Amino acid sequence: MLEKNYSQYLQNNSPLINAKKIAIMVLDGLGDSILSLPAIRFLVKACPQSEILVIASKLGAPVFTGTAQTIVFNPKELDFKSKLTETLRQGHFDAVLCFTEKGYALSAVYQSGIPVRCGFFPGLSQPLKSLALLWQLNYRVPFSNNPHVDQKIHQTTRFFLLLEKLGIKIPAEADFPDLTLELSPEYLTKGRQALAASLGLTEAELKSHRLCAIQLMPRWHPNISETTNSDRHSDKKDNAVSGTVATAKHFSPYWPLLQSAALLYKKLCQSGYAPIFSCAPNDRVWVDIFAEDLRRNLREEKELIAAADGATQSATEINVPVFSNGDLYIFAAFLKNCRFLVTPDGGSAHVAAAIKLPEVVFFPANNLKRNLTRWKPWRTTCEVVVKQDKNQDDETLSQNLYEACKKICP
Repeated sequence: MLEKNYSQYLQNNSPLINAKKIAIMVLDGLGDSILSLPAIRFLVKACPQSEILVIASKLGAPVFTGTAQTIVFNPKELDFKSKLTETLRQGHFDAVLCFTEKGYALSAVYQSGIPVRCGFFPGLSQPLKSLALLWQLNYRVPFSNNPHVDQKIHQTTRFFLLLEKLGIKIPAEADFPDLTLELSPEYLTKGRQALAASLGLTEAELKSHRLCAIQLMPRWHPNISETTNSDRHSDKKDNAVSGTVATAKHFSPYWPLLQSAALLYKKLCQSGYAPIFSCAPNDRVWVDIFAEDLRRNLREEKELIAAADGATQSATEINVPVFSNGDLYIFAAFLKNCRFLVTPDGGSAHVAAAIKLPEVVFFPANNLKRNLTRWKPWRTTCEVVVKQDKNQDDETLSQNLYEACKKICP
């Protein structure tokens, strides 16, 4: 968008016209935090007379670096709600925009006594919650949370509805501020170094590889979370590599759940790509278990081929690389060195969109139309694959993902 006088969008009858301090509640995950960026950047420019602070989760707070000041809260902390309420009171805010719909946040907003309180109103889709919102919020934007109803609006655009409710003219979507994460040269270097280390290569060697990332998370299969929780509460002393409740051939319980990821990895390798698995730090244990399963499987396949050919087994070690880093900008810089990302719908898909990385994203078939309208990565090259259900054939899903990869990166 061309630089202009953004204050022209703030109407004279807006309750924000004299607001000295405005709070924005974004106590959600990484995806929602990224998707809120255009609306928050627009608000900052439309209200230059106001000090704007974003109240964010620990996971989402880094997203707002360079956009607005942040106050970080962890909902798992003891007395979180009372601390949040007290922070809002002591901040002497004139207005608060609730991008989040979490009940504890809305309750804290009401108890803070901030004069202007704006948020979403789900109406009959959540009648009890809506009843409470009648006094918690004095500016309400009707928006149904019925998962079977397609509201025909993207989440990024949806956040702008709160600004419009408070008397800010909304531009056409084409004129929204960019949804981008700016990567400094320092972070680009760190991401490149971390990627090279994960692959066992030098930084110079990265350019000769057709690198691509496969993001592993519990959404690959609905039973992953259950298996992970079972492992955490197990009394067995087996280490991560041997796994717990081991299956045939000593593979872990994750192996049958992630066959589609394993098959996709093999297809990409056979086509000359250099795939690397990535994951969030809190998923690293089970991802390492799966990576070891895959490494063992690849070695067995190699031994069988060698035996059939009457050849001597190669001593070359098989490496299944895994990348994980809790720093959002190092993760983004890591992705920047890849040609594309394959991921379930989630935060990683929106990180890729924010750095304009081509991606293949798979969505569950349930409520597909609504989910695509609202959550498809914003303004980026994206191929969508539909995951029919938890019993879908792994070969079919992996082949569909592979064909999509070839479309975005022949």
